[in-house]
Amino acid sequence: MNKQDYIEKYGTYFEAQGLPLSAGRVIGLLMVTEEPMTLDDIAEQLEISKTSASTGTRLLESAAILRRVTVRGERRIHYAIAGNMWPEMFRQKIQTFTFLADLAQEGKTVVDETDTKVKERLTSMEEFYRFLALVMENAVDRWQQKEVKE
Repeated sequence: MNKQDYIEKYGTYFEAQGLPLSAGRVIGLLMVTEEPMTLDDIAEQLEISKTSASTGTRLLESAAILRRVTVRGERRIHYAIAGNMWPEMFRQKIQTFTFLADLAQEGKTVVDETDTKVKERLTSMEEFYRFLALVMENAVDRWQQKEVKE
């Protein structure tokens, strides 16, 4: 696999997760680039418009995946992967799982009391997502404790 294929793999993965393809490609590019990059550099490397690069970087910055970097002597903004983005990405997933568990719990209040199969399905969904949220929260906490020790 070459670097370009690797970057494309990031793009298609994150597109499947709901991000624009170009945003996923920006992540892939910055993951394999040592120095922070300007929007112009990102657009040129990925062969996308500067508008797409800008939209992607803003989205990724708001999700704490990218950070802005200033380079002495330059007025242009540079972007780099946020130092510890993985726990933040997991925390966002935990919020999604908690939302889905709450949604299942709420669903049980709107179905008929005699509809036991639906209640069982919603209860199973709620328990599953609460379990995942708890496991992931514990995993993130353990990871961060490990990082502090190192």
